[in-house]
Amino acid sequence: MTGKGNVAFATQTNDARLVDSRDTNFSSAPSAPR
Repeated sequence: MTGKGNVAFATQTNDARLVDSRDTNFSSAPSAPR
């Protein structure tokens, strides 16, 4: 939920790619071991 808000905010900055990568990693982390 908070990740989406951060992505929108990052979209305006150059960190958009960094946040996008982190969001995917964070979502994949709990999905991998599961």
